[in-house]
Amino acid sequence: MRKILLAFIFITGIHSAMADTWTQKASLSYTIVRAASFSIGDSGYICTGATGSSKLNALWKYDPGMDTWTQKADCGGPARMDAVGFSIGNKGYVGTGWNGTTLFSDFWEYDPADNSWTSKSPFPGGARQSAIGFGLGTKGYIGGGVNSGFIFFADFWEYDPVSGFWINRTDIPNATAKGTAFSSGNYGYLGLGENDNGNLKTFYQYDPSSHNWTSLADFGGAAVEGASGFSIGSYGYIGTGYASSNRSDFWQYDVVADTWAQVTSLPASARSNAVGFNIGNKGYIGTGTPGLSDFWEYRPDPLSVKERSIAGVSIYPNLVRDQFTVRNEKIENKPVLIIYNMLGERVLCPAFQNGSSKEETVFDATGLGKGLYIVVLQNSYDIAGNGSTLHTARFIKE
Repeated sequence: MRKILLAFIFITGIHSAMADTWTQKASLSYTIVRAASFSIGDSGYICTGATGSSKLNALWKYDPGMDTWTQKADCGGPARMDAVGFSIGNKGYVGTGWNGTTLFSDFWEYDPADNSWTSKSPFPGGARQSAIGFGLGTKGYIGGGVNSGFIFFADFWEYDPVSGFWINRTDIPNATAKGTAFSSGNYGYLGLGENDNGNLKTFYQYDPSSHNWTSLADFGGAAVEGASGFSIGSYGYIGTGYASSNRSDFWQYDVVADTWAQVTSLPASARSNAVGFNIGNKGYIGTGTPGLSDFWEYRPDPLSVKERSIAGVSIYPNLVRDQFTVRNEKIENKPVLIIYNMLGERVLCPAFQNGSSKEETVFDATGLGKGLYIVVLQNSYDIAGNGSTLHTARFIKE
């Protein structure tokens, strides 16, 4: 009983000291609005946009370890704003947009290995601005947007970087421009923005296996356009944007429960048309209207992460000295086990023994310091820490 009481006091004390946090990082060297962005591995990228009346094709790389920005090779094609950006594997992609007079449909691939841009098959939906895009698995997606005649689009296209082909998929349920999108696990998520009816709160899930859209809970905040977002594990985050005025509120979306919860607002100037991306277990938001250059890092509150349980899977004990055990009688394909500390930092990613997780596996915890840890089983894992969460648990290392 004494150990249980001490554990409860310990967790309560940590929770009172910890919360989701925003930390200001190095600013860009000039203001940027309406830029495109993506992340590859341990780096983030901001490309195109506008500064004052000048349109841009500059590419900037952010290194979170050094907290520095480095200018890289300019994006191919004309300078522009309101383009779409996303990544697939170890490549970045930017396309569409406009320069104030001309709309574009060209599409470009960035390779960080040799800092080069390559022209790819143009977006077949036609020239447009303020479209919405995301990378998901081995494919990329672009849809929505608006043309110079203020015609809002609902078409949705899939890009295969191996073949270089585009395939027209099921239309987005609502025509929309200036929306927000992210991917988590095996699905894409898209919504908000504006169309002929005004600003939107609608939110949808895209299933690439069936090419179907599912209507989800409306966005938890105001109907906004020009919001920014990113995903961390099984949670999406969307905030800022414009609804009568620029905003700074921020919201967490639980992709399993289909619920929204308000989290700590961006502690900086209200804005819209900012950039957003994740690097591992952290999110980043920066720049934007009315002409900003600041840049911020977001860390979720680890205690806000809900424990998810799968029958036949258990992680024990709750109070750990030297080791803990994962018992799996359910998951067929080998998941990946990741341990996070209270700062949301990935501190351990041990491998399952014998190449299989369908067994009782003991993991060494002697290298962990005292504290509370989150144990996550994901169905996949890449260098940026992305994957779909299957099972989570918490333990205290004493």
